Amino acid sequence: MSLEYDRASRQRVVLGTAAAVAMDGTAFTPWIDTDAYGGKSLTMIAVISAVAAYSAVSWVWQESEDNGTTSNVIDAEKIITPAQTPTSTTSRVFHSGIVSKKRYVRAAFNAGGAQTGQITSILDHLMSDPVFTTGV
Repeated sequence: MSLEYDRASRQRVVLGTAAAVAMDGTAFTPWIDTDAYGGKSLTMIAVISAVAAYSAVSWVWQESEDNGTTSNVIDAEKIITPAQTPTSTTSRVFHSGIVSKKRYVRAAFNAGGAQTGQITSILDHLMSDPVFTTGV
């Protein structure tokens, strides 16, 4: 008997915010259960209506053990936000991740202006159950 793992997909897209919400740092995604699918990492992607400089944007992340009943803002050193050099580089798509030990997380994006947009969440490195097959 051999042991094989399902390699079909190592990612799961989870809807973040609704479309065309204000990207002012107050429109949070729903609480995302990072244990739901065995995901080992989480990336948020914000797509906004107009270009913004990397120096003008920021992410607000919150974490919770109990689905948001009690939560705290994640410290800046735990937020992974790749930035372009120079920071005056502009884009309409920004992404961020975190290093968190809490089960539930959510995020909001501040575009530094009057932009609207949407945040999508991607759970990555999903762990699947082994699939046992008969054979050599």
